[in-house]
Amino acid sequence: MLPEWTQAWLNSPWLPWVICVGVMADAIIGVGFFVYGEIFFILAGLMLAGDTGISLLIGVWLSGWLGDLISYQMGNSFGKPLLYSTLGRSKKLRTQSFKAMKRIKAQGHWAVFFARFMGPISWVTPFLAGVSKVAPGKFALLSLLGVMLASAQFIAVGYMLGHGLNFYDEILAYIKTYPMPVVFGVSAVFASLFLIAKTIKKPERKLHKLFAQLGMLWVFGFAVMNYGYFFISSAHSATPVASVISADINNLTALKNLDLRAYAGDPKFNRGQPINLLMVTSQPLAELHKQIGWVQNETFSGNSISFLRYLRLVIHGRPPVSDLYFKGAPQNYAFQELKNSSLMRREHIRWWHAGTIANGRNIYLGAVSLDTDIDIKPYKGIVTLLHDIDPAVDQSRNRFLNAIKQAIPQAQIKNEAIGTVITKPTRKQDYWSDGEVTVLNLS
Repeated sequence: MLPEWTQAWLNSPWLPWVICVGVMADAIIGVGFFVYGEIFFILAGLMLAGDTGISLLIGVWLSGWLGDLISYQMGNSFGKPLLYSTLGRSKKLRTQSFKAMKRIKAQGHWAVFFARFMGPISWVTPFLAGVSKVAPGKFALLSLLGVMLASAQFIAVGYMLGHGLNFYDEILAYIKTYPMPVVFGVSAVFASLFLIAKTIKKPERKLHKLFAQLGMLWVFGFAVMNYGYFFISSAHSATPVASVISADINNLTALKNLDLRAYAGDPKFNRGQPINLLMVTSQPLAELHKQIGWVQNETFSGNSISFLRYLRLVIHGRPPVSDLYFKGAPQNYAFQELKNSSLMRREHIRWWHAGTIANGRNIYLGAVSLDTDIDIKPYKGIVTLLHDIDPAVDQSRNRFLNAIKQAIPQAQIKNEAIGTVITKPTRKQDYWSDGEVTVLNLS
């Protein structure tokens, strides 16, 4: 791990802007001779290893691409006079320029892509591509692809430095835990490289056909991986959760020692959602939720769901709830508010059976949240379409409690400060909370 004194520096709100400006400067002809972009790519990797979101990575790539476009436009507009007047003054520039021009003539527009992997040649290739009148569309596409792939090696170095030496053990653990997405990912990468190599050997092949083929390949791989995971594999285990609540529900201090969050798989690789409810009741949960206008959802761990069944549930506004795991076990029950629900937006709750006390009353731990939209997100090692939750999870908890109060006036309700207070979302959790868990004592 990095020394503590670096954390304040890496958390500076100005550092992402410095990184993006540095990456762009490295790509601009002339300025790039004095700026080393590798340093800024490594810094970006260090920030990504912390709490910085994916937006920094996109910003870095766009900055490098913008620098290439500026150099290309300079070469295209007034490159030849500037080139010939400058070459006579700098032996270094003369050498790199001749190498780049030779590569452009030999490889055509593909030289723009490969130049990003060849150190100093990348400083002058965009400018010379403009001088050589490489088609703007081809240049833009290959430049973006080159920036993304060539910078990835330095970003990965920074990311690993940020995580420390044990990061390699985490990679091995990920491969062992999620072998299927690793196989799919590696296969897609090799298939992509094959298509790129095939296009390089036949320069007459159109670039738009290559990008169309790559897009179809990755979309097809995404669809097959998701279909196999959700509708064919037996990846949804239903291990019971051990009893975590003592018989005395008035003394819940033991819960403070637990991680009161539920995860979409291994906590090492997934973000958590807070456990914010504890309910004691002898009533069947389906009957209780019916009183407040909520209906039960199917889950992949609790039900056998075919693809056609999934489509029917989606059409009727009751899609299955994705599994979250508390102490390694998926939820036992899931419910959603029937009124004001849609595919994109719905209030829903997951319950874990956590023990039984006197008179046969059951204890449940619950996580309630509001789905707000759909995004591509990691889930148990794969990448899939999942809902994002409203980060203000306490509001979801309060709305659920208000519904309980109206339907069951005799319910005993109190808040316990046994969770973790989170004042702002971070890379490891995308919500904020007052840390309170509401205890519901129902007959």
